[in-house]
Amino acid sequence: MRYIEKTAMNWADEGILTHEKAEEKLQQLADCRAAWHTVEQAVGIPHRSPSDKEQTFASVWITKWKFSSAMIREAYDRSVDNTGKFSMSYMNKILERWQKSGISTTQQAEEDKLARAAARKSRRNETLSQDLDAFERSGVFDNFDRK
Repeated sequence: MRYIEKTAMNWADEGILTHEKAEEKLQQLADCRAAWHTVEQAVGIPHRSPSDKEQTFASVWITKWKFSSAMIREAYDRSVDNTGKFSMSYMNKILERWQKSGISTTQQAEEDKLARAAARKSRRNETLSQDLDAFERSGVFDNFDRK
């Protein structure tokens, strides 16, 4: 009885005073549970209650951004590959970038990964070339007798 009373007081504080608002709240809670279940399944987390932060991440990824379980798994794999551990915050950064970039399939994510790697390699080569040019201009070779 105390739980029901506390829940009713919390809902009243949230402005849930009608049957329609209660139905919306119940649907929101069901969506949150379903989102967490999708994330649990995608990344292989044993069934448990999520923390508030985990629940928020799951709800945004699944309900708001509409990522599939395959995309959640891809973000998980990249997170573990890059950090050596499971990190929902790191996964969120990956998924947030994908969402902003319009990446919604694993194929698009792979193409993006290859493009980003190529861009990094190009920047590295450009920097190395600039460093070599600057080194040659520094006059280090001016003291050598050239014949």
